[in-house]
Amino acid sequence: MKIEFETKINELLNYFHSNNIEAYLVGGFIRDYLTNKTCYDLDFCLVSSYKEALDALKSKYRLEHIDEYGCIKFKIGEYDIEITHARKEREYLDYRHPYVIEFTSDLSIDCLRRDFTINALYYKDGEFYDFCGAMEDIKSKTLRVIGDTLTRFKEDPLRILRMIRFSCYDFDISINDKQIIKDNAYLLKELSETSFNKEFDKILMLNNLYIINEYKDLFENYFDIKIKKLINLNKLTSLEEKKTFLGIKNKSNLYKYRDLKLYKDKFEINKLIYKYGDTVIKELLSYDDKLNERGLMSIYNDIILNGYYSKKDLKINPNKIIELTNKKELTSYYIDMISYEIMKGNLINEEKEIIKFLERLI
Repeated sequence: MKIEFETKINELLNYFHSNNIEAYLVGGFIRDYLTNKTCYDLDFCLVSSYKEALDALKSKYRLEHIDEYGCIKFKIGEYDIEITHARKEREYLDYRHPYVIEFTSDLSIDCLRRDFTINALYYKDGEFYDFCGAMEDIKSKTLRVIGDTLTRFKEDPLRILRMIRFSCYDFDISINDKQIIKDNAYLLKELSETSFNKEFDKILMLNNLYIINEYKDLFENYFDIKIKKLINLNKLTSLEEKKTFLGIKNKSNLYKYRDLKLYKDKFEINKLIYKYGDTVIKELLSYDDKLNERGLMSIYNDIILNGYYSKKDLKINPNKIIELTNKKELTSYYIDMISYEIMKGNLINEEKEIIKFLERLI
């Protein structure tokens, strides 16, 4: 089967050929094409030289994003183009970003880092490349995680919400994976506000929300949204209408409130104060008596009375962290990791002890 592209995309593919850029289309565009859906996101997996590809693309297109991880982003009309070098990823530090990235030219290795089989079908010059049964899963509408489901959720909890979202496109999830989602919904508290809101907005904009009945407890307990209300969103069209209907006027507060519903002990409340500030947490605790029934206000008052940890208390200069790790872009993640260990009582807040901790880590 040959994928038919618009002229502007064919021009991009021809430019790849003429400049020796070996890149394979992968992911959502192929999945949507094979299920008769429209997609304007084209992801390419690069296996040739990143530097040579970057130099060639710079002279032709207005690049919007370039990074040292081998990722290039730009637009062609209404299409969003993302080119990422084939890679192997391991050791996720912050429930989102891999600490170790190794470039490869082997698509079968790159395939292993992707979330679901339906997003891991590669295409180039009229040929499909399938290393995980992707084509069969797309045809049978089966949603399957690549690798061990729980392990992949712990690497990146956003995959939980993504799995729920794809199930709303009539892809079937196994009984075992559904249970893993329900049992491990607490992992969603590790998502950044940006990641959480972006994926939640995508879920809100889906038409087939009836499947979400399957995750009634997750949405009612975790998002504080009644499932009947959620299903009635099918009658609305715009994202703003849906948020207004659900009473979500401040998404930032929704995110923080969601955290409070899951956090329950002294360390976790201190972690929230560290993330958002003591005033915000006190306001949210005052908002909902149910939270106080769990004793959260008492824990909060105890932390405030005895002094709480904040970033300004860290006894090591960020420049020292950069020097030790040689990963400037991950400095904030290291600071958070160190801070959480200090809050737990696992690490003494002294420079020499923090240096020892980092040396063991790296």
